[in-house]
Amino acid sequence: MNQEKSRVFLQIAVIIFILLVFFFFVSRNRANRPPVLSNEPEKKEIALRKTPVVLAIEKVMPSVVNLSTSKIVDRHYSPWQQKISSRFAMPAERRRDQGYSIGSGSIIDQAGLIVTSAHVVSRAAQIEVTLNNGVTFKARTLAEDIENDVALLQILALKRDFKTIQGIHPGDMMLGETTIAVGNPYGLDGTITVGVLSGIGRSLINDNKVIFSDLLQTDAAVFPGNSGGPLINLNGKMLGMNMAVRRDAPGIGFAIPLLRIENILANWMLPERMNSARLGIVPGIKSDGTIFIRKIFPGSPAEGTELKEGQQILRFNGWNPHGNLLELSRRLWRIRAGETVTIKVGEISNPIRIRLVEIPAMDGALLAKFKLQLGIENLTPTAAKALNYPYDSGVVVTDLPATLSGLGISRGDLLVKLGQRMVHSLDDVAQVLQDSDYLSHIPAYFLSVVHSGNGRTVLREHRIMFNLR
Repeated sequence: MNQEKSRVFLQIAVIIFILLVFFFFVSRNRANRPPVLSNEPEKKEIALRKTPVVLAIEKVMPSVVNLSTSKIVDRHYSPWQQKISSRFAMPAERRRDQGYSIGSGSIIDQAGLIVTSAHVVSRAAQIEVTLNNGVTFKARTLAEDIENDVALLQILALKRDFKTIQGIHPGDMMLGETTIAVGNPYGLDGTITVGVLSGIGRSLINDNKVIFSDLLQTDAAVFPGNSGGPLINLNGKMLGMNMAVRRDAPGIGFAIPLLRIENILANWMLPERMNSARLGIVPGIKSDGTIFIRKIFPGSPAEGTELKEGQQILRFNGWNPHGNLLELSRRLWRIRAGETVTIKVGEISNPIRIRLVEIPAMDGALLAKFKLQLGIENLTPTAAKALNYPYDSGVVVTDLPATLSGLGISRGDLLVKLGQRMVHSLDDVAQVLQDSDYLSHIPAYFLSVVHSGNGRTVLREHRIMFNLR
């Protein structure tokens, strides 16, 4: 019996010994085996390389777009544009894949609203927007302010949630802080340059006249094609909009400050302009971040309340808008007719409730005939192609008084802008003229289409000031 037990224990011991020898050689081979090299960088290395500049770029790039067109027109610049173009380098660059790369822009609203420079889109017959991921959409210009060189575009896409850029609080800038210029110089998508904020409140003077007195100066390299793109800080927030580089000083770039841009956009991002709903308030922002009522439209629901121009807005629908006019504009333009808003101002203890009313649809052609003595009709794509116009649609002049003929306007000319609103159809004309009751006059911009012998299309711009009836 004991011999049997000894034999079993011996067998078990032999098996354990063999296993130990096996595991010894396996572990030895693994230790001597060369390490497998990973193609992926170590997490610590990636964290070390992700500088504040890299993080800022990752944050902002989805909201920066390239603007291009397949048709560049030889448009006669206004006197202001001629002054600017003589000081800054702002050409359109030819690209094989996307026609002409004309500049850059920043998405400021999830619905696809884009802010860019007015001079960027002034020569584009058709606008294409290319996102950072390469997806391309068509866009149209909603409004432009030539004097301030700001334009508002809208991406023509159905219900897409676009990534928006965020802005700084007014005055939240430090001389010498790192600045990053983002854009598409010479058609090179997604180009960034880094520098510092070299100056605040720079003036641009031409012919002894101050054109701008609040420009930002940076030594971050700004090239043609950067125009309309954002100048951001290390938090990825927008300080301003790149204007262009000085022709005589490539190391000096200028940007329009966000404070000016916000106040201009506030004139356009209104329910009256976007949704045919009347509220009657245009907000503004001061350099200290104070949001106030800049204008109240006569005959609007707001006029019938205790609200007055100049009052500080403390709350809008329970939200504090201090220092963020852009966000207030985002909220304003989305309001529809029939909805009610509450506004708390500093001079009145209780919030004021205002219900928006619908602006009735009217015929733009009839309004133009009555208020401007101008006959117009929609330009169809078929007619545009037959007449070899560079635009697919628009509004064409069909009848006009002799006084306009003497100013260079003819039948067949295009009405492209009324006030600051770009005209794409008779509906645009109707909306502008319906809101013009408090105005005594309004500027209109016409384009005469001339086809030259070498196949080029030349657009001659005429600015007419109409006295409203």
